[in-house]
Amino acid sequence: AFGRILAAFGDDVVGEDGYIDRQKLGSKVFGNPEQMRRLTTAIGDIAAAVKGVVDEWNASLGPNDIALLEAVNLIEAGYGQWCQQVWLFACDDELARSRLMKRNQMSEEDAARRLASQRRWQDREPAADLVLFNDGGMDEFREKVESEFTGARDLWLSGKLPPSRYRQWWEARNEG
Repeated sequence: AFGRILAAFGDDVVGEDGYIDRQKLGSKVFGNPEQMRRLTTAIGDIAAAVKGVVDEWNASLGPNDIALLEAVNLIEAGYGQWCQQVWLFACDDELARSRLMKRNQMSEEDAARRLASQRRWQDREPAADLVLFNDGGMDEFREKVESEFTGARDLWLSGKLPPSRYRQWWEARNEG
């Protein structure tokens, strides 16, 4: 995908380390649907690669082992169909913007444009089995995640983990 991204967006998206500079690339595609389509085309079929990894995990892990898949667009891309649970992490819009500005050293305008180009968590919620809010500090959030993970793991190991809502959402979304 590296070469295809360079062909689509030029050498200026490469950082000093020789890798794609996500901030530079993001400034070109977020808020610009046509450029986002170019990026999606350049990246190629990553769904097949993700499915391959999940299949490898399923073949190699024991019946009581658990694997975690983290993906920015897990819900929209369809990756959730290969998961027993889909969790969605959300926070207040203003907090998301300020965190993005700080982390990526972005202007308020650029951060707002990037967030506006993404689907709101409320639109993703019907596909999620759990929504966890990250509006506090890291320690508080870590405790929430660990508590929910322990509960889900215990349900999985006891055979009582309910089916994921994701599959029903995915099928309904793709019927029309």
